[in-house]
Amino acid sequence: MIASSVPLWSIALNGDESKGVYAIDFNLDCTRVSVSVGKRIFLYRVSDGELIRQMKGHKDQIYSLSYSCDGEIMASGGSDKCTILWTKEGKGFLKFSHDTSVQCQKVSC
Repeated sequence: MIASSVPLWSIALNGDESKGVYAIDFNLDCTRVSVSVGKRIFLYRVSDGELIRQMKGHKDQIYSLSYSCDGEIMASGGSDKCTILWTKEGKGFLKFSHDTSVQCQKVSC
């Protein structure tokens, strides 16, 4: 079944208006969506657009977001040369450093 409408949300950017959105990813059951803006990740509930959490941990622009297939883990990567693994509640628990910026990554099952 295809939805007949798409909800729109307004994101409070708190001074990051010039950063733009580089990555968006939905969890497997499409109940949550993560959006990268600058060096922050906004985690929203899809059903009503409510902001669940703002996630901080990167020091520069985030280019990539990827949920695991079970929705338990999300990875983010960016120009700060780091990948951070996050819990589904939005808490960072592991950080990897790289030699160059992270343009894309995928969490496997």
